[in-house]
Amino acid sequence: MDTSVSVIIPAYNEERFIAQAIESVLNQTHRVDEIIVIDDGSTDKTAEIAKSYDVIYCKNEKNLGIGATRALGTTLAKGRYISFLSADDCYCPEYVETMLTHVENKKILYSSYYICDENLGVVGIFSPPKFSSHEAFCIAAWNWAEKNSMFVNFSTTFFPREIFKVVNFDPALRFGEDLDFLLRSMKFFEYKLIDKPLLKYRAYQGNETSLRIKEIPENNKRIIENAKRFWNLSC
Repeated sequence: MDTSVSVIIPAYNEERFIAQAIESVLNQTHRVDEIIVIDDGSTDKTAEIAKSYDVIYCKNEKNLGIGATRALGTTLAKGRYISFLSADDCYCPEYVETMLTHVENKKILYSSYYICDENLGVVGIFSPPKFSSHEAFCIAAWNWAEKNSMFVNFSTTFFPREIFKVVNFDPALRFGEDLDFLLRSMKFFEYKLIDKPLLKYRAYQGNETSLRIKEIPENNKRIIENAKRFWNLSC
């Protein structure tokens, strides 16, 4: 059985945290086959720090946004399984090993996660809701999206690579690409929850979500409308 794993780390001006992100991948209990850092046009020391590690480094000529950066990563990755780690988050050491023990054909895995402060001090745990069926999952995903929220953290997701032949991240989206991917991909694939915290998620003023907080409702409205058209649902 091919258990090769590629971890993609999109980064934009993440000199403060990217070393910790990379080291959290290198310190996995199950070895990762490749780490791909995609620098989305950083102007700080992100490149210098990333290149000091044994990673595949790629830099966009200009800032393209997270949608295009994630989509590029899926074309570069060679692993049987692909995961994404935000450059300001960190995997728990057993993330990859745990995910590999739960893989199922054409299912996307995701997990609970620790909510941390800027210094990775744990302040809470987010455990996503459990669902009795894929239909219930989809209904909840739509409902959460309407409230400008989602219960799948894409730094916890673990994908079989063939999924990206069917659906991929929208390169036109500068943010909200995870919600867009979730709403479209769940038409074809089931999501399976691993109810164990496998990520340390930094929640702090200054991360991408907090910086765009005022733009989120209108952006999400467009994403939901587009996703409903994708599903052939009435808006």
